[in-house]
Amino acid sequence: MPSYRNIPIDSPCFSTVAKPGDKTYCVTIPEINDCGVSENYLWKALNGQKNNTYNYWPHHKEGKTVYLHYSGLKPEYQIKIRETFLDNLTPEEWYKTNGKADEIEERLSRYAFLEEEDEAYFQTATYPSGEKIPAKDLRKAEEACRWLTMFIRLSDKEVLQKVGYKKAADLYEDTALLFKTKGIHLPTAYNKIREKIRSYMEVGAACCIDTRKQGNKNAAKVYTEEQTGLLISLCSKGASYNAEYIAEVYNRIAVAKGWERISGRSVRKYLSEYSLYTEAGRNGSEAFRGKISMQPRRRRPDEALSFWSIDGWTVELLYKKQVKDKKGHTVTTYTNRLVAVIIIDAVNNYPVGVAIGEKETVDLIQLAVKNAIDHCREKLGDYYRPFQIQSDRFGVKSMTSFYEDIAKYFTPARAKNAKSKPVERYNKYLNDEYCQKYFGNTNWSGHNINARKKNQPNIDMLNANKHQFPDKDGVIEQINWIIQEDRKKKEKVWLEA
Repeated sequence: MPSYRNIPIDSPCFSTVAKPGDKTYCVTIPEINDCGVSENYLWKALNGQKNNTYNYWPHHKEGKTVYLHYSGLKPEYQIKIRETFLDNLTPEEWYKTNGKADEIEERLSRYAFLEEEDEAYFQTATYPSGEKIPAKDLRKAEEACRWLTMFIRLSDKEVLQKVGYKKAADLYEDTALLFKTKGIHLPTAYNKIREKIRSYMEVGAACCIDTRKQGNKNAAKVYTEEQTGLLISLCSKGASYNAEYIAEVYNRIAVAKGWERISGRSVRKYLSEYSLYTEAGRNGSEAFRGKISMQPRRRRPDEALSFWSIDGWTVELLYKKQVKDKKGHTVTTYTNRLVAVIIIDAVNNYPVGVAIGEKETVDLIQLAVKNAIDHCREKLGDYYRPFQIQSDRFGVKSMTSFYEDIAKYFTPARAKNAKSKPVERYNKYLNDEYCQKYFGNTNWSGHNINARKKNQPNIDMLNANKHQFPDKDGVIEQINWIIQEDRKKKEKVWLEA
């Protein structure tokens, strides 16, 4: 795992960002290989200082081990390291939440172990009612008990100082961070943890068992595995039965088995509690992935041109145009909308590219990419490639080679997963911030079809104003004005990035 290191004074050091005696964040050769960098290229880059044929990578050596200096690497390699080892955080951010806690755990874990009587207790432990404790909750209790025993062992002042703490307050400060970061089920407030330690000294490991869940289970009408399984099965049906009908079916079986009857109100609570098991059956796999399953944590890139996101947006601005009907008569239609393919730089949602047409096509997407490349040249003075491009799967077979020629990496979003594309939220921002505010009383068509009716424009007002709707060229001017205004707001920050 990459880590901060103090460069030894006598180490061979080939770096412009650190010198012997400095402390810097370092990555080893095997670790950078794990990030996808070829070993042959890496050794050429490391040995470049001998003949000046390469811009060698900043590093120092400790014996036979080579340590690369993270702060001197190119942004593309820093991104790979953050993605592979740091959950997309900077080293400083990762260390604040993880690194220090790891050091504390490593220092104190040798003093955190169960006594023989505690081990014996947990082997036969049950709730006060005699009910079995779930294995997951029992493991949490054992973990908490281990760390409580650590406080007992470090209560001697000489032992505490041997571990590296001058006073007990410093120990409590470190353990509070450790418990919070590692999810250990012990209080972090000083008074509360002292109270927990006293409780352990009085009653032993039993103080670590959370009896609140057992109390709730005793008060519940559905708590056995058979009852819970039946209820989950009924709640998971693809017909998405309402709570009252589920309660009705459940109660028919409950009467025959001698169970207590439940109400529709109770079923609604269980629908929420067991959504992990019922959502896919009720609403489909996409709903499960979008609402229930683990969601990737994402953060903006630190450098411009690192990540571009592309999407087609049916612009919520109506325009009028004349068409011929089936009888050959010329009629005016007022429900026409254009499509804008938008490209944003995710560093601050800066709209680098746009192309406008009557429908989304491969050609229109390519025009938007060209507009983005030309705009970057206009602002930066030369042609630059984005590091990564993301789009939906529209025309993905024919567009993949095109995107891969433009960017180093192309990552199509998962089908039907709008959350993964920041440009989806950006399009909503344009609709709210510009279309509604500036054109809401003229030709704004509202939000999408799933929006609440009260958030949509007055249809009577739209009908009254339809004769004043702009034509196609007028709407194109409106869209271009929106993009230019948003660029003005964000250009300075984008150029700095």
